[in-house]
Amino acid sequence: MGYIYWIASYPKSGNTWMRAFLAAVVTGAERLDLDALRQIAPDENMGRYYQMFMTKPIEQASLEEIARARPMAHRAIAAGAKGFLFLKTHSMLARHLGAPTITADVTAGAIHIVRNPLDVAVSYSEFRNRDVSATIELMNQQRRVLDRPRLGAYEVCGSWAEHVRSWTDKAHDRLLVIRYEDMLAEPQKTFGDVVSFLRMDADASQVQRAIERTSFEALQQAEETAGFGERPPETKRFFRAGRSDQWRQVLTEEQVARIATTCEREMRRFGYWLPEFDDLVKAADIEEPRHGQG
Repeated sequence: MGYIYWIASYPKSGNTWMRAFLAAVVTGAERLDLDALRQIAPDENMGRYYQMFMTKPIEQASLEEIARARPMAHRAIAAGAKGFLFLKTHSMLARHLGAPTITADVTAGAIHIVRNPLDVAVSYSEFRNRDVSATIELMNQQRRVLDRPRLGAYEVCGSWAEHVRSWTDKAHDRLLVIRYEDMLAEPQKTFGDVVSFLRMDADASQVQRAIERTSFEALQQAEETAGFGERPPETKRFFRAGRSDQWRQVLTEEQVARIATTCEREMRRFGYWLPEFDDLVKAADIEEPRHGQG
């Protein structure tokens, strides 16, 4: 019987980058194979995990049927592991349709990655080839269910603020919360903290090699050379920029205000709030009612 370590985040917040780093540590950073990530840190919503608990093909199953199967799928995944394994998820930590999105009795811990929602809006729009304003509307949609893969299970990511709050509001010694911006600015410390948290058998030189092997430039080059099976057909490039503060060149003041109005609490908590946002939010109050701070 094994246990699951969750690699959790809202979409476009660094989940795949983290998975690539962990894969590099596990394999000794011998080579970067993006399509091997699903072997070391697969998606929780892969249909094969759920199909054994279905009486019909998973593509015909309702959300309610998938929700009922989810805890059994998680337990089966853990039962097949030696020690522990990594699972990727974009689901918020919650109950949905009567079942938990994360099954506690087979969970060893979780890493949750947070990214400035202003930059998430830019990256997510490019990723899905979608208008930025439409992306912001989706990011503010509570209890939002992501588009479901035809042969997979669904994920309920919620709004950005709702998602972050669900994972981070309650302190837990088996939860490590890191910021995408710190992965960029302080990779040695941030990824070193990840290795320590997971109690992985890797010394400082191995961690450094894994960091170098999975730098954003290296990930871009690997995608350009060999492609990446997780890239949606509408996406030009999975690893697009890997920078912070892109929102300054892309978002309008109105778009910033729409995000800040609904994400204020979490933005303040994680150091994303700027003094200028106070005036933007006040101006937005005049035009439309506030929807709360998180």
